[in-house]
Amino acid sequence: MTHQTSRLSESSKQRLDELLQDKIHQGTLPCIFWAATNAQETIYENQAGLRIMGDETSGQVTPETTLELYSMTKFVVALAVLQLVDAGQLNLDDEDIVYRILPELGDQKVLQGYDENDDAILLPQAARITPRMLLNHTAGCTTPQRNAMLAKWYAKQGHQAPDGLSTKASVRSLIAPLLHQPGSTWMYSSGTDWLSILIHRMTGLTLEEYFRNQIFDLVPGKMPDTTFYPRPDIVERKAAIYLRLDNGDLKKYPNFSNDRPNTVETVSKEFLAGSGGLFGTTRDFLALCRAVLQCDPSNLSPPARPLISPASFKLLFAPSLTTDSAKAEAVKYYRWEGRWSPDPTVENMTHSLGLAVNLCDSDHGRRAGSGGWYGMARTHFWIDPASGLAAVCSTQVIGPEPDPWNGVFNAFERTLYSELESNGEATLE
Repeated sequence: MTHQTSRLSESSKQRLDELLQDKIHQGTLPCIFWAATNAQETIYENQAGLRIMGDETSGQVTPETTLELYSMTKFVVALAVLQLVDAGQLNLDDEDIVYRILPELGDQKVLQGYDENDDAILLPQAARITPRMLLNHTAGCTTPQRNAMLAKWYAKQGHQAPDGLSTKASVRSLIAPLLHQPGSTWMYSSGTDWLSILIHRMTGLTLEEYFRNQIFDLVPGKMPDTTFYPRPDIVERKAAIYLRLDNGDLKKYPNFSNDRPNTVETVSKEFLAGSGGLFGTTRDFLALCRAVLQCDPSNLSPPARPLISPASFKLLFAPSLTTDSAKAEAVKYYRWEGRWSPDPTVENMTHSLGLAVNLCDSDHGRRAGSGGWYGMARTHFWIDPASGLAAVCSTQVIGPEPDPWNGVFNAFERTLYSELESNGEATLE
């Protein structure tokens, strides 16, 4: 087979630089970060904007500017779970481990609705929850912020709604009924939070310790600025984060978004959110994507200590949804995001164990077999094994879809791919 090594000429980098400046001068975003890598090295990195929009004294953003990564954290959890699979400590289809190690989740029934007396209708589980279901959002667990029926259950119970970024974040707040039978359909979920607890209970390490020891320190450069803890140096370099108002204006959060802790001491001692708790830089996350790209079995120069096995690498980009309902619901979610082309269908997009996966080439550039995800503040990444490329594209804006960000994201991808120079290197298979 052939392993592709993607590169950019100096003139191509200049065209990306010019596009970046054009996009930031449109004034719809506070900052923009663009970066791309092949399996060996960074091929493009640049950023634009002020750390605080409109405040020249705050300084320009740099590669060391820290961001709130939100659901990019889920990808790191997926890598951790696959490492446990590689080590023989976990089976993705084990039907007992959730009930043994996460009994709080295993005990939950399925909320079907409410009867004429407004009492919850709860049914027993018809299938067993597996780690695979927790990874690919088919286990049935979710949060009240995403479902009115579950929000009603929390209110009637007087139960604290889960907020993994709160100073009071706890395992107890996650304990709630399922919203569908395990494995039956797809619903964006709290599965990675439960997997975070599983990792902690299996290894005896906090999620910060596991990520640091088993993932970040294995990445060249060691991802020094990626952490669950807002250390003073993280806070000092952090880009301001904004809320997009209905009229399109941006409103700066007074501190961090959603009142999350802004000191190390105020982070919950009980629970670190695998669903979205990380801070980090675009540079760090690009290095992580490069380390994953190096695990491709077609890579001519694999690392001495790869993050995951070749088999696990393939799983990251392989379809994992088995029911028609799950496939349709995942596609409905992608379509709502409004940034994919062609328009998502069950024929051209699906979900793997941790990524949204393209089943055909995207109109914007990425090839079939690519996988990516993003954080709520619009921090995106994708890995394209067929092109030998990974990229990170970020800002710091929370708000409804569609957003002006989508055009910036798509323009970066289109221009990046149009400028690529690829060399095919023969490998034996």
